[in-house]
Amino acid sequence: MRNLAPAIAMIDPRNQQLGMALLAANQGRQKQAAAQQQANQTVKYLQGQGLSADEAQMMVSNPDMLKSWFGERQKAGKPDWKFQSLRDEQGNERSAIVDMNNPSSFRYVGGAAPHKPNLINSGDGQLYNADNGTWISAPNAGQSKIEQDITARKAAASGQGMKPEDPAYQSYVLTGKMPREDQAPLTATDKKAILEADEGVAGAENSITALRSIITPGQDGKSLNDKAGYGWGAGAQSFIARNDPTGLFDDEKGQATTELDNIVQTNALQSLKSIFGGNPTEGERAILLDIQGSSSKSPEERKNIFERAITMAERRLAFNRQRAGELRGGTFYKQGGGQQPTGPVKIGGYSIEEVQ
Repeated sequence: MRNLAPAIAMIDPRNQQLGMALLAANQGRQKQAAAQQQANQTVKYLQGQGLSADEAQMMVSNPDMLKSWFGERQKAGKPDWKFQSLRDEQGNERSAIVDMNNPSSFRYVGGAAPHKPNLINSGDGQLYNADNGTWISAPNAGQSKIEQDITARKAAASGQGMKPEDPAYQSYVLTGKMPREDQAPLTATDKKAILEADEGVAGAENSITALRSIITPGQDGKSLNDKAGYGWGAGAQSFIARNDPTGLFDDEKGQATTELDNIVQTNALQSLKSIFGGNPTEGERAILLDIQGSSSKSPEERKNIFERAITMAERRLAFNRQRAGELRGGTFYKQGGGQQPTGPVKIGGYSIEEVQ
């Protein structure tokens, strides 16, 4: 119909008035449909707030009553001024500071007098314009101030190329500060301590992996510890079994004994010595001696020794991880920092405690 009116006017100029009337009628229907759509949205909102359909229709038909209803629901609070882009009465976009707790109160940047448009905060992150019956979604609708701050920090951190799994990203999102932002840069001593802690983590992980490989059962249900020989002649037995051309000796047991000795003496024991350092505890010193002489022990005795060694290595692993993290984050030298984790460690469902 909108395209029909100009066509009628061009065919017969005498029908120009008829075409313009049709065009005006069509525009009127469009405005009426838009107004009805806004009214329907308002009715739906009011019904969602507990009003009946009749009450909601009555409210929409009476702007003063609707404005009063919104005013009573409007939450009071301290101003929360934020910069926003608004359009003035001439339709020009201008910067303004808006009270997010009461968006109807704002001030254009540049000295314009405070202006209070007929906007009402519905209390759920939306604004109702009582002048024209339209709805406006407020920025960050439905978010608290803390949630808004966190959202802004996430955007800023991502803009700097940081990933969510990065500790620096997580620290900034939670605190608003980059790691060590309010501290001195890492010193050479700090860097050396971090390197030593990282080496301690690697050494502990290596020891734990090696010792677990000895006592973990294979597909046949037996572990390397179960297959290896024991007793005062275990070393000699493995040597003879490997070099016996007659086949009278158990080659499998000899190979298992040799493999166990290699893992224990050249791998696990050396790693434990490095992570325990030059000043081990009495318990750590005792476990080192036990491991050193574990070849002659029975499989049950060896398993007990290896499990206790894993427990102590796990404690050192936790301590060195915590130490490296606190040194990087600048909290190691603060009160409560640098403390070694205490308490029993669970292995195989049992709670193991170190006895000094």
